[in-house]
Amino acid sequence: MLELVELTKIYPGAKDPVVALDKVSLTVGRGEIFGVIGRSGAGKSTLIRCINLLERPTSGTVSVDGHDLSSLGDQALNRARREIGMVFQHFNLLSSRTAFDNVALPLEIAGTRPAEIRPRVAELLELVGLSGEAGRYPAQLSGGQKQRVGIARALANRPKVLLCDEATSALDPETTIQILDLVADINRRLGVTVVLITHEMSVVRRIADRVAVLEAGRVLESGPVYDIFTRPAFETTRRFVAETVGYEVPAALLAMVAENPGIGAATLMRVSLVGVPPGEPLMSRLVRNFAIDVRIVAGRIDAIQGRPFGSLVVLTTGTPHDIAAALDYMRQRNVQIEVLGHVAANDRAAS
Repeated sequence: MLELVELTKIYPGAKDPVVALDKVSLTVGRGEIFGVIGRSGAGKSTLIRCINLLERPTSGTVSVDGHDLSSLGDQALNRARREIGMVFQHFNLLSSRTAFDNVALPLEIAGTRPAEIRPRVAELLELVGLSGEAGRYPAQLSGGQKQRVGIARALANRPKVLLCDEATSALDPETTIQILDLVADINRRLGVTVVLITHEMSVVRRIADRVAVLEAGRVLESGPVYDIFTRPAFETTRRFVAETVGYEVPAALLAMVAENPGIGAATLMRVSLVGVPPGEPLMSRLVRNFAIDVRIVAGRIDAIQGRPFGSLVVLTTGTPHDIAAALDYMRQRNVQIEVLGHVAANDRAAS
């Protein structure tokens, strides 16, 4: 449905040009929910503005449903943009218009007959759960209701692609979940392709099928959400995942880690539970079978798209032979292990 080929955007600078996008290539399948995640300054806003050609890319192409938008003139591009809906972070509603009239605006601009506008707007307000709020003005609506109006407005012209630009960043956690579930429901019911631009991995994790990680205008990695969460290839992605699932090593403990083991030192390791059957008593089996002690210092077990996922940070003590045997036991069961270092006995007691 959406294809970006070596998309590049360069802005002139006071001294040197600023490369906002550097040969970004992505393909988004029909009916897919695709996430693009990155920190501030990664190029997310420029990317989304290049997708709908509000910003003309310096080079590269943008194609929607097989049509190259970057080759179109102004009139043809305006018509093509009707196939791309946009949901904004701060709603962008007109304060002088009611919820009904805000949703009707794109239809009016497109020249839709008034007799067709009313049933279409009523249908959309019902879709987003606001049938009873049609006559209210934005100042009378909550943040979540405003975003529902924004989503209904974005769907007015029956777009093939829905762009969500940090659509939940201005909302509280409970409302964020409601809006994400609404977007997922719209994706299922209408078959519209969704591109989520966000800096929150929890947003991607909840509803996206695939994700691309953007940094300094480049795509670091992309793939199915489960694969990116469980096997991140870059440090930027690992930080995003760690913030979401909460298995970072406590800083005080990390400061005690040494590369080489000393006498009585404990081995600090991160154990990924990807692929481990739910309920399998892995840690207790290690203690029983290998005469080692295991102390869990951080971790979380959860699920992504219904599949188990989690990671534990543990301190293990025992003889080098027993620890090595325990590591072999886990690796034979395809448990991913990362040895982070060693903590001396005195430091361990202090922690």
